[in-house]
Amino acid sequence: MNTEIAQLTFNDEVYSIRTNVLVVIGNSWESLKEEEHQLLSRILGSVKLNLAGVRLLSLKKFSSKEISVYGPAHVISFGSEYNGTDRSYEVVQEEGYSILKADSLDQLNDSNKKSLWNALKQMFGI
Repeated sequence: MNTEIAQLTFNDEVYSIRTNVLVVIGNSWESLKEEEHQLLSRILGSVKLNLAGVRLLSLKKFSSKEISVYGPAHVISFGSEYNGTDRSYEVVQEEGYSILKADSLDQLNDSNKKSLWNALKQMFGI
């Protein structure tokens, strides 16, 4: 293949589209119950997002190095272990993005949902 054509065809900028919000779940998407899918949709909807507008990753553990390749502005973690902070339900600034750790979707009780909502309001300036 002509190198000039390859340079035009495989432009790296096309592949570096910044996703604003990264959602990390501790289980596989397929293993979540329908109620958990709906809960996540409602949580995202509360900050004017939807599943189509976020990048969803399924990771038991993750580090800032692993997620920085996605270039997120915000990271919301449900039940995943993050090596940068152990504080839950608090917005923490890390590596140029904000991160919010919460319990897994099946573990969220009313008290945790209130804490999550307060942290989401802070994260998204609501």
